[in-house]
Amino acid sequence: MTTRDQFPILRGNTAIPWFVVEARRAQAYVNHGQSLEQLADRGGLAWAEMLAVLENRPWKQQPADEAKRRVMVIVNREVARKGASV
Repeated sequence: MTTRDQFPILRGNTAIPWFVVEARRAQAYVNHGQSLEQLADRGGLAWAEMLAVLENRPWKQQPADEAKRRVMVIVNREVARKGASV
């Protein structure tokens, strides 16, 4: 298990808390055939890719701004649930 705190978003110059994506590790592997650590080391995931992982479903093309909005809703909900800070 990693001790990383943040998971990077491609071309977003941002990241989300690692614990949020950690809970969907299996879906990330199904979608990308790589571990979270490998994905992070390669720069992370695009917003639409991250949304698919967080929603436990296969990736599909969608506008980055809509995917980002939906990812942040999920992240904020998980952060509030855990009582952590983003």
